[in-house]
Amino acid sequence: MNAARHVRRPRIFIPYQALPALAAHGNPDPRLIPIFWLIVAGACAPFGFNIIPALLPAIQTEFALDQGRMQWMVSFYALTMGLGQLVYGPLSDAYGRRRVLLLGLAIFTFASVGAALANSYTGLLAFRFLQGLGACAALVVPRAVVRDCLSGSEAARAMALVTIPISITPIIAPVAGGLLQTWSGWRAGFVACAVVGVCLFTVGLRAHRETLAPARRVSIRLGYVLRSYAGLFLSWRFCAYALAYSSLNCTFIGFFVIGPSYLSQAAGMTPIGISLAMLATYLGFTAGNFLAVRHVKRAGVDRLLAYGLAFSVGGTLMLLAVVAQAMVGWMLAAVAVQSFGTGLAFSTGIAGATAADPARAGTASALAGAIQMLTAASFAVVSGAVYDGSLAPFAWSSVALCACAGACIWPLWRRRAPVAGR
Repeated sequence: MNAARHVRRPRIFIPYQALPALAAHGNPDPRLIPIFWLIVAGACAPFGFNIIPALLPAIQTEFALDQGRMQWMVSFYALTMGLGQLVYGPLSDAYGRRRVLLLGLAIFTFASVGAALANSYTGLLAFRFLQGLGACAALVVPRAVVRDCLSGSEAARAMALVTIPISITPIIAPVAGGLLQTWSGWRAGFVACAVVGVCLFTVGLRAHRETLAPARRVSIRLGYVLRSYAGLFLSWRFCAYALAYSSLNCTFIGFFVIGPSYLSQAAGMTPIGISLAMLATYLGFTAGNFLAVRHVKRAGVDRLLAYGLAFSVGGTLMLLAVVAQAMVGWMLAAVAVQSFGTGLAFSTGIAGATAADPARAGTASALAGAIQMLTAASFAVVSGAVYDGSLAPFAWSSVALCACAGACIWPLWRRRAPVAGR
């Protein structure tokens, strides 16, 4: 009777048939977490990441920074989000999802306040480091919760839903950052991050029930953790999924790093104009992610990855064709097509990677996320270093990234399972 009552509630996590599976695993609280909370909790990390572009010109002016030093505002956040996931994943497998998520949100809030009060660029970078360290818990835990409850195509669809904040916040955060910077200065952007952190922590205390039963938790010993990571690295399917979507994500990150400077210097755009121009490219990612949510059960993970690669290649070729003429509108359209391909591949790649070891979903989610963020951080450094005032280096590096993604997707495509969601 209790299970039947839960099935009739529209607000509960979409795949209701997971209730018996949770009970079979010995979960002390078989009620599912509302999907809305998992989506909102996942907004913490991308909000802190995507609010920065509109703030960068003002920060660069205040601290008299060159472009090479400026890109560390992006790279530090991406780097710590990557490394932090390697810690949070095993911690969530050992101590449960709820504690780890609340710890991360608390660190994110504290670091955001510190960044808003920083009076030197070194101090700002230190708090930016801590901000990324806290935010990455909001990436690991929702994905691990999905794998606690679901498998197969249902997990792939739920994973796409949980990654919706990654596609929505790039639309909201840059515009919010541009408005806050215009009205109150760049520090207001970090105050907004602190407000988001406080709200999420408060809601998490009430809304996030534990989904990992004590009987299913694993050891936190260093040797055991290293063996778990080594086992994932030895899985060619895990590496193929993780590297494929991470490579395509780098094209998105590359424009994120150099786009504001290019639009400011080459097109003379204001912070609000930059935010709106970046918004046009983010909409491509959003459309791709929502299409993945809609069609992943029918098309399957591997097919959507291949489609994502095809659109990324198309956008890259389009960018190569117009970059020499410095046609800003067409270049933004080309990057939007690239971003659409990234959106198709992003959540489906995560779903495929975390399926490699469902018994250690936190560890698999952490390692996949770490690979994504560390490659993004490395590419951000390279993008800032080779930026010459045009988008030509970015366009040619996108060619290499698409080639890398294709090399990973090809064996998955050839050995894809006939069942949707594989």
